[in-house]
Amino acid sequence: MRMHATAAAITLALSLASCGSSSQGRAPSLRGVSSMSDRATLAGSLQWTAVPAGVRSPDPVARVDFLLDGRRRWTDHHVPFVFNGDHNALHPWILARGGHRLAVRLVTTLGKTASTASQVTVAATPAVPSALAGRWTRRLTAADIPRAARRTLPTGVWHARFARDGVVFFAGPRGAAGTEAFTAIRTGLIALAGPVLWLAPGPRRGDLCEAERFAPYGWQVHGSALTLTTRHDGRCSNRAALFGGTWTHQSQGVSLP
Repeated sequence: MRMHATAAAITLALSLASCGSSSQGRAPSLRGVSSMSDRATLAGSLQWTAVPAGVRSPDPVARVDFLLDGRRRWTDHHVPFVFNGDHNALHPWILARGGHRLAVRLVTTLGKTASTASQVTVAATPAVPSALAGRWTRRLTAADIPRAARRTLPTGVWHARFARDGVVFFAGPRGAAGTEAFTAIRTGLIALAGPVLWLAPGPRRGDLCEAERFAPYGWQVHGSALTLTTRHDGRCSNRAALFGGTWTHQSQGVSLP
């Protein structure tokens, strides 16, 4: 997975400064610097960040909005300003193949704004296998969970829905819920790629672990049973414990997005 175009900083100055060269002593204009290159082709996960420039100390940046195709999908109030939360990524296959407009908008405490936008193209990605898509359930026991994860991963019945856009929504006991991006690598193999917080309502914005990495999972469907296996997700024991096992297909189940 990689981005086919090299990311370059893109800036758009507000009309706080004149179109010509600034005069000596004039305060620098507020502007936002996006890590997303204009006309880039996106094929794999990448971090999307915004860096303020020209900020005056009496009027700091209060928030940064991240907009996908004109719709605000994420807001960050603290440095570093990162889409989808610190350590997480933008998974382009969720946006669908084709052109998209990615913009960042800075807002200061006094209400001044600065925006910059990039037009990007999402490359084709492998389709979600039809046998994997759908709703599944499994009962997680204490024996399935490593000792270090037992305080944060409750036992009991869990539900998951593998969606056609490459997101799995899951929910479990005691209100536990979250999301995970995934992509097909080849027949019988997918990669889990981290949370998709910008698609999840507030109560479902849970991380299975900090700084989740790509991890390959083998999968097989026999009748109504889905078996997921992994040997390479040791850094996220919660994720490996939750997904690694046998799930049963459900035609109906708990309400998931």
